[in-house]
Amino acid sequence: MKELFKLLNVSKLLKDSHFKKLENERSLKDDRLLQKFESKTYSQNWEDWILTEIFSRIWTDSKYFVEFWIQDWTENCTRNLLENWWSWLWIEADKKSHDAAKEKFKDFNILLINDFITIKNINSLFEKAKVPNNLDLLVIDIDWNDYWIWNEITEYSPKVICMEYNWSYSPNKSWIMPYNATHEWNWSNNFWASLESYTELWFKKWYYLVWCDSQWLNAFFVRKDLVKDNFSNIFEKNNSYHYSYPKYNPYFFWHPKPFVISIIKKLNKLWI
Repeated sequence: MKELFKLLNVSKLLKDSHFKKLENERSLKDDRLLQKFESKTYSQNWEDWILTEIFSRIWTDSKYFVEFWIQDWTENCTRNLLENWWSWLWIEADKKSHDAAKEKFKDFNILLINDFITIKNINSLFEKAKVPNNLDLLVIDIDWNDYWIWNEITEYSPKVICMEYNWSYSPNKSWIMPYNATHEWNWSNNFWASLESYTELWFKKWYYLVWCDSQWLNAFFVRKDLVKDNFSNIFEKNNSYHYSYPKYNPYFFWHPKPFVISIIKKLNKLWI
């Protein structure tokens, strides 16, 4: 096991050294990059500070956001906006998480819906909640069918979209997880879609990629009519420009690669 860790850690150091150099070179070219704003108040990664910076560069209209799958409400990327008196809709499939959040934020302008999101009900959920067509932010994080859910949303044009992408595919490789309404994560890399596939879909929907955070998880898109000169290299067709390489060993993150998981499971059997 020690040898496995050594091998993976050496690989990580080599990657970090190479990719850090690339990022430093990129950051010297344009001070509009969002990299220096990566920090957090409540979000699991860097989402809430990046979103705050994005909205400081574009105008807000409805001050309304929608986030899917809040889980533990103590750590999500829209709570910071909530505490700045935005209106909002949270959709959570887990009844316990839904009820806890409803009690915690009962004094805020909040609407929580306890439901499991599918391509068949997403638009009706929006209609039921009276979501404004010009909402400012949409955050989709349901860990599997994200691509298909966003593809199904056709009557709403959020200014900013934040979604997680599948980092196990290179930034310029197309891959989409087949739709499965009942799918749950099975410890494989079968989740979401690649950054390239997301970018292709968003471009058709009139959005540009403006940043990927350094945790190798979230991609941020802004509606085309709002980007102007507020962001760096928005017309760059190569996703690698905005892609931020991970600062940790991805083999031991939330979505490990299947072959490493199989090794760990075998080692666990030996230890028991």
